Amino acid sequence: MTLFRDNNELELMTKTEDEKLKLDFSNQKVLHDFKSVYTSAKNRSFLQRTVFMLEIAGKGGIAHYTYNLCNSLSKYSNVCLVTAQDYELFGKNRKFQMMQVFNRFKTNPFFIFRLTRALRKEKYPILHIQLSQYPLFVLLIMFFLKYTVRGLLLVVTAHNIESHERRSLEKYVFLTIYNMASRIIVHANANKKELVALFAVQFGKVEVIPHGNYMFFLDESAPFSSPDRKKKNILFFGYIRKYKGLIFLLNALNEVVKTHPEVVLSIVGKPVEDFQVYNDTIKNYGLEKNIIKVLSYVPFEDVCHYFKDSDAVILPYQKIYQSGVLQLAYAFAKPVVVTNVGGLPECVDIGENGFIVEYEDVEALKDAIIQVLYSDQCCHMGEKSLELAKTKFSWGHISKKTEDMYCSLLEGNR
Repeated sequence: MTLFRDNNELELMTKTEDEKLKLDFSNQKVLHDFKSVYTSAKNRSFLQRTVFMLEIAGKGGIAHYTYNLCNSLSKYSNVCLVTAQDYELFGKNRKFQMMQVFNRFKTNPFFIFRLTRALRKEKYPILHIQLSQYPLFVLLIMFFLKYTVRGLLLVVTAHNIESHERRSLEKYVFLTIYNMASRIIVHANANKKELVALFAVQFGKVEVIPHGNYMFFLDESAPFSSPDRKKKNILFFGYIRKYKGLIFLLNALNEVVKTHPEVVLSIVGKPVEDFQVYNDTIKNYGLEKNIIKVLSYVPFEDVCHYFKDSDAVILPYQKIYQSGVLQLAYAFAKPVVVTNVGGLPECVDIGENGFIVEYEDVEALKDAIIQVLYSDQCCHMGEKSLELAKTKFSWGHISKKTEDMYCSLLEGNR
């Protein structure tokens, strides 16, 4: 029997098999396959553990952020949220476990023993802390657990790198928290640079993971009054503090209404300081007809109404690190105007979904508000905001980066 008709055919077949051998068993291919098997095994091991997520307030923007993160992380591991007794999102569907223990300043101290016992069941326990409020209380919890739970890995998401109010001695509280943490998460590169500069944190200890979207608010569809489309509605939303820059916005609005008297500003949120200075400014400018005030905390189910009824969302902040309000605007497909502070510039595509102005530049803010309300691109800008929410700020992307950080942390401590 003749296997090959000629030497050329034999040579061709030999060459083909040789190339296939090189492709299948090259160093790169073997290394890639090994990494795939190793990663798969590591992820299966990770799925068997529980990540404990600590979020004290149980309401407001950080609670909403944590709810979405826990739900999305549940694809990779078991998650247990440790939060407030009056947890705002208790009735919403969730894929994670929950321990409701905090009650403002009446928290039962024995809760810590429950948490300690749960953490000790894990071979490599992870406690992921959402740092925004009550830093001293958070530090006390960290101290106790660090020295009672063997091998505890502490991850801190620094929503605020330090207190906006800069209370005395509080900087040392933040410094100690960051020194104790195994990893620190911030939401923007600008925040990472500031954290490293202020607290001398090792650069490699800090992970930049964006703030996720708030598209879960779109599920809320309770009826609300229809907006008056003869007017143009801009929205200032959230707790009212000095650093939020409401005075700056009122100064700009006074200029806007001189040429566009139909513009209406809704101020929606609970004042954390005396609101009288804002009332005086509104009265002095004669802006009473151009202002709608809802000065109280907005329950979760009512948030969507104010964003649906707005044409644009304005964030005139003097100082900020990240913003859940920005993510709400994106979820509801609204164009935005923000100030050039903190991580905000990294979240806005200038001219595509909004504008960036310098803080206290009243003329620039006035022009940006007019442009975002009356530009032919206004509708396109809202669509771009929604696109960003679905892509750059998707929870799938964010939870994967968080899970990768957990795995890296575990590998480094084995």
